[in-house]
Amino acid sequence: MKKLPLLFFILFMTIAAEAQVQVRMGVQASPIFTVNRVQSFSDTLNLTPDGARLRMMAGPVFDFMLRENYYFSTGILYAPKVVGFNASFENNTRKFDEQYVLQYLRVPLTFRLFTNEISLDNRLYVQVGLTADIKIYEEADSRDAFLVNDFTILDGTALIGIGLEHRIGYNTSLFAGFSYSRGLVNTVSNHLNLDDDIKSRNDIFSLDLGIFF
Repeated sequence: MKKLPLLFFILFMTIAAEAQVQVRMGVQASPIFTVNRVQSFSDTLNLTPDGARLRMMAGPVFDFMLRENYYFSTGILYAPKVVGFNASFENNTRKFDEQYVLQYLRVPLTFRLFTNEISLDNRLYVQVGLTADIKIYEEADSRDAFLVNDFTILDGTALIGIGLEHRIGYNTSLFAGFSYSRGLVNTVSNHLNLDDDIKSRNDIFSLDLGIFF
């Protein structure tokens, strides 16, 4: 499963080369704020989220030109996430906190739509689409953690973003923007035996900085 993003890009680059599609390659580094949303209707367990952390997401990105100002945008990004719970049993008589560190390879499947130049060498863009996230690592912050035994290998989000691109050379441009990824998948696959399921979905708020060359 960990080889899927690499195979995806090899296939995509081969198709693009055969079709003579214009491809922009770049690097993105994004300070992110990762949070999780939780849900449980158990009669014995009360849950609230406690997974807000600052992290860094980074990796290569690729824009495939579909037509002028319209691109299919993808990449392979290292995307860390943190899942946390504030929990209590039996009418708050026992309280505890748990955090889990998750690491993913993120493959954006998005469209980047540009305006015409709003000033010399500057244009705005909107990015919308989905992401496919493949888990490569998970670990509990504490050895005493017992609430979740395992997380799903796949996660997925809906992504929307906005930003500015500034051209600094014939084939070189800088970009900066903000994006929000809203988790669509319950990532808890195996948890403590309760009278109801524990559900957690991961969201990311991101400051996207990068360069195309």
